[in-house]
Amino acid sequence: MSPHELQEAYRLWLRHYENLLGREEKGLKFIRESLLLSVTTVADRLAVSRNAIRKIELSEKSGKINLLTLRKVAEALDCELVYEIRPKSGRSFSQQVWDQVLEEVGTHPWLAKCYQRRRAWALAALAREKMRDTKFRKKQGWGPLFQRK
Repeated sequence: MSPHELQEAYRLWLRHYENLLGREEKGLKFIRESLLLSVTTVADRLAVSRNAIRKIELSEKSGKINLLTLRKVAEALDCELVYEIRPKSGRSFSQQVWDQVLEEVGTHPWLAKCYQRRRAWALAALAREKMRDTKFRKKQGWGPLFQRK
């Protein structure tokens, strides 16, 4: 299959799978400075000392900040806290799953027999079917297929 066909098949298949995009991490100090807020301003909003803000920024940078504190600082910055876990590879969850499915169905004989213009649709259909295959799911270590409401 051509790269264009693979890309089209992935796009079609993706309609049936939630695509989570990775986002770049930004530290509290970077965010505060990006908003042109001084340490004093944020300290006043949180009713803490300037030194406490510096300690909070350092604890966030070292990974020792707790979520409650992080949420309070986000509020003081007029932001929201979004908790996120994402793949170390930086690729989306859907792309990782697609690669596993594609390895199994990418050489399916049906693809060689169908019209070239329809191969992307055929590959997406094969991928959806493979995802429903109990033996394949077990081999991949996947749990039961969930249904959206």
